[in-house]
Amino acid sequence: VLNDSFGALACALRLAGYEVRWQSDSFIAGSACRRNLADNGLDPGEVVFLDSLTWPDVSDWAPDLVLMQLPKSKLMLEFQLGFLAASLPAGTPVCAGGMTRDIHDSTSRLFERLIGPCCTSLASHKARLVHATLSGERQQAALAAAAGVVNPGGGPPERNAWPRVNLLD
Repeated sequence: VLNDSFGALACALRLAGYEVRWQSDSFIAGSACRRNLADNGLDPGEVVFLDSLTWPDVSDWAPDLVLMQLPKSKLMLEFQLGFLAASLPAGTPVCAGGMTRDIHDSTSRLFERLIGPCCTSLASHKARLVHATLSGERQQAALAAAAGVVNPGGGPPERNAWPRVNLLD
């Protein structure tokens, strides 16, 4: 679960018996998620909490599904999708939710470029979902880009723009 504001998704998934790995760039969201789990009679120790700079090692487990709330920053979304594409097995579904005003054609194009074919749901209560499944082709391109290998089609590898480093050089 990525970018879950107050742990609503984490609570629902734990109540349903799923193993949850939770990640956000907000300390307050992590504290709120732990409190929400405790208030619902769930052990916060059963959820693996990660900060935005610590990505889980997926070599020993493969998630069945990635759920995420779309971040406000497109650069953060690009960083997260790039990491997911390079680390998840092909065929992993990714479902992202957000407000309709925040989901544009550029969001769909970013999912298609980094994850694979995607579709958006119809808007309901001013919100919608983006559904995508990681394709093997996108996974290979992401692995090559992460290793600094030239893209199969030629040209420089794609680089994630987040986090920005060496801006003063």
